[in-house]
Formats: sequence, structure tokens, C-alpha cells
Amino acid sequence: MGELLPLFGQILAQIARNIGVSIVTQTGVNAILGIFGGSNSPVDMVLVQSDVVITEQTVQNGTYGLPAIQSLINTNDTLILNALSTILTAVSPVSLPPTPPAGYGGADPSTIATYVWDYPITTGLGGTTGQQIQGIGAAAYNWGNYALKQILGAPFFWLGVSWSNSSIDPSSITQPTPILANILSTDTVLSWLTRESPTFSWSDTIVPDFIAAFVSSPTALWICTFTVPEFDAIKAQLFPGSGATVPPVWPGLANVTLGTPVAIATGVTISTPMDGVLIDITGVPSKQGYFSFDTAISWRNVGALAFVSDNGDEEFPQTLGFQNAVYTPKSLSTAAGVVLRALDGVTGTITPWVIS
Repeated sequence: MGELLPLFGQILAQIARNIGVSIVTQTGVNAILGIFGGSNSPVDMVLVQSDVVITEQTVQNGTYGLPAIQSLINTNDTLILNALSTILTAVSPVSLPPTPPAGYGGADPSTIATYVWDYPITTGLGGTTGQQIQGIGAAAYNWGNYALKQILGAPFFWLGVSWSNSSIDPSSITQPTPILANILSTDTVLSWLTRESPTFSWSDTIVPDFIAAFVSSPTALWICTFTVPEFDAIKAQLFPGSGATVPPVWPGLANVTLGTPVAIATGVTISTPMDGVLIDITGVPSKQGYFSFDTAISWRNVGALAFVSDNGDEEFPQTLGFQNAVYTPKSLSTAAGVVLRALDGVTGTITPWVIS
């Protein structure tokens, strides 16, 4: 094997010259020797020579060898450089001529300002851009002043004006001045405004759900902000007890007068004016089930009651359940009586009460 080393050295040198490598190290020689099975392995010299020739031909091949690779690199380098050159040229700053062409720049600031602010607006209310900006400023100023004056003037009105009147001081428009203390128990918002501010033509059809009136000069619209519930609440404060009729509620034991307790039984009827009843169930048949609400018990299917109007009409029935419960009419402001249905074996009392 020792005689082959000089030959391998020549082969490696030739390969190095072909691929541009100037130095062949001992490490490289040892690597090649390893391919052939180590320094003590027999080597077929013809096979080695054949492999070397094939390798050399492959490396020098003009189609897929080193020359072809070098040519491809050179070509791509040229393409890349050309592409970069094109991009750099495209993003280069545009050089403007020293003297702008006719119609481009060169005007003095006053001419430019006049062109901008006197530019005509062809849509909406028209005018110029400057006039529109002036209108916005005037509206902000005037409406700000009006908001302060409205607190002491007419706090329950909105004032609407057209955009063309935005520069008008709203406080210069005649205000309605109805007096809350003059509201009658029979008034609606419309009747109150009509009586209190008769110089305005109040209507309930101009603005949905509100009472409003037009002002002719300048064109404006006064809108009363009172809704029906708000107006009824004011009347309830002015005329206690004359408000809308609603079912009673339990006002607390100190504010009611209790009637005489009546024993619970099937077919019990109490015919006396009442705002509700108290139920106290003391016993039920052993077969009855119940629901637990913490420590409270609500019996199942033990009976029901219905309040009766002064016309002899019964409300929708309410089911009995809790051992101790309060019931009030659901559809009546007060009841003329109550009828009771109870399961046989249910004991206890029903006590009417009225609000004191």
C-alpha cells in the first residue's frame, strides 16, 4: 500500500488543479485512503484510475461542470445587477424645473389663501369654504351662550334651527315661557303649552312623541322635552292622589290598617274594600308536598284567591303557597272583595288590609 501513496498524491494534485485548490493536506489523503478500506487494503489501480478520469471529466464538463456553474453565476450576477439598476433609477427623486410650468405654484400667499377660502361649495347650502368655517365657529359660540342662558330660561326645551341660521344667536329667538306651577291636574303637555304660551302653534304631529312649535323668523323649532311619564310625575307632585291609577303595594305594617281575620276554608268570600290580604297557613293535609325557600315553606296545590272589583269582576287568580304571605290586586287600584279556594284540610286565616 505504501507504493500507492505517491500515485494518490499525483491524483489529488490533478484534482486540486482542476477545482482551483492549491494545497492537498494529509487529512485529505487519509480521507481518500479511508474510502478504499484503509492503508492496508488492496486497491484495484485500474478502478482508481477510471474513477479519477470520470471525476476530472465531470468537473470540467461544459454543460454541468464547473465551467457551466461559473457561467450561470456570471449570468445571474448580470441579471441581478440590471434589476437593481432599474429599481434604483425608478426611485430616484424627480428633478423639478427651476421655473414651474404655467398653472403650477408660483402664486403669492394671499392669492393661494383667497383661492382656498373663497372656493365655492356647490353642494348643500352652498357658499364658500370660508363661509362654512365661519358658520361653524359662530354656531359653537352662539349655542354655547344659549346653553348657559337656557338654564335660567327654558330648561325643558330643545331649539332646532337650520344650518343657514347657525350664526344667529339663539337667545334672540322668542322663547316659550310656560310655568310649571300652572299645570292643572287634567292637563296634557299639549294643553298646558297651548294655554301657557298661546303665541306658539303647538302640535303633537311635528316631532314624533313630542310637542313642538315652529318659529317663522328666523326659521326655528321649539321642542318640549317632557315625555308623558315625566309630565305625569310632575302632576303627581302637584296633585298628590290624582295621578295615574295603579295597583296598590304593601307600604309597610305601620302604614296599613288590618281587618278582621277570617278562617281559611273552601268557598270563603270577604266583601269589604281592601288593598290586599295577609295569608297565614297553619296546617295542610299530610299528603301535600312543599318547596323550601331557605327556612320558608311554600305548599303545593293548597288553593288560590282572586280579588274582586266594585263591578263584581274577578282578577286572574293568584296561587296560595307560602305559610305567611302578602297579596295585592294586580289589575285594580283597590279591591271590593276577595274570593278564596282552599283544599280540604287546609287551616289558617286570611286578613284583609287597607292602606292607612
